[in-house]
Amino acid sequence: MTHLEWKYYKDSEAPVQKLIIDPLPNCGYCSEQLVLHEEKWDTPADAAISLFDYMAVRFYGNLYDALVSGTPLVVTLDQVRQQVAVIEEAHRQNGSYKS
Repeated sequence: MTHLEWKYYKDSEAPVQKLIIDPLPNCGYCSEQLVLHEEKWDTPADAAISLFDYMAVRFYGNLYDALVSGTPLVVTLDQVRQQVAVIEEAHRQNGSYKS
């Protein structure tokens, strides 16, 4: 694997959300228009390693720098906590998941 592509939206560009309690007319569904941004990344041409190896080197290099010299983590603990909370909530709502 030498290529990644991803899409995301920016909170600052998203419409303001409001709670709709009443049924929508004509059995309608809620919708919103989000501006999706697309990016891609390729393993550097001169890299003789796979994407996994490249990412592992970057991850553990950043972790080492954070522990040894106080460099900020690229992925913060708050971001990880939020991701885990979303996964746990999805499992809780699924009903079939037993912790």
